[in-house]
Amino acid sequence: MATYSVDKPILQMEDTVNYAEIFSLVKAEMDMATPLLETLAQRIATHILARFSLLETVNITIAKESPPIPYFNGTSVGIEWEQKRVP
Repeated sequence: MATYSVDKPILQMEDTVNYAEIFSLVKAEMDMATPLLETLAQRIATHILARFSLLETVNITIAKESPPIPYFNGTSVGIEWEQKRVP
């Protein structure tokens, strides 16, 4: 989810983000070994905010399926991360 900083209707592609580019950015980050989900979410959010100046806030949700936690009986662990643009 993203919060936009525009004061007009979003009618053109250039008035929004390129989701294919965001997918590529996320894939590149996911391909790197990262021990903490929080670090991963922060890096993704920082890159998205740096690339798309019209965004004010980025919300990232990450779940790790079958985490290597002894005696863990759940299906996943995860985090939700919100990062705002620093003025």
